[in-house]
Amino acid sequence: MNNTVIKVKNKEHGKKVIEWFKSKGIDTGFFSGNVSEEDGQEYVYYGVVDNIFSNLSHKEVMRHNANIIELPQEEIPTLGNGILMEVSYDPEFKRSYKRFVIGKLDKGYLCWSFTEKEGDIDSRPTTWFPYARPIQEPVIPEYTMEELITKLGHDFKIKK
Repeated sequence: MNNTVIKVKNKEHGKKVIEWFKSKGIDTGFFSGNVSEEDGQEYVYYGVVDNIFSNLSHKEVMRHNANIIELPQEEIPTLGNGILMEVSYDPEFKRSYKRFVIGKLDKGYLCWSFTEKEGDIDSRPTTWFPYARPIQEPVIPEYTMEELITKLGHDFKIKK
């Protein structure tokens, strides 16, 4: 990070440059990024030179042989294939679907459309559901013959 500077284009860009250096653990002191190229200023290069954060002129940057970089773009996280979950538009999950959930949004879940198995993921667009939960396995009740007769209300024979 030493001998690395970024040329500030305007005040908004300057704020982002200062925040970026702070995110890297650099003490930016009282600098706010207000001195910018847009304003016709000379000291528009912000960064660390000789282990000190400052804003410098192009002449000073060249004299110190500092590396001029662009403000790195925010990195977008890789979501991967997701987790197979039960999703629904209904909070009670009366009608639900199995989908690979790839992320949580403010008010719901981002999923791969029409995917119940991982092989379907490659070419599918995404969709959104307000509710998601781990897949609930259906409960299959077990009855004795007497309980079935009582439940169904009449006698019957089982075919073999």
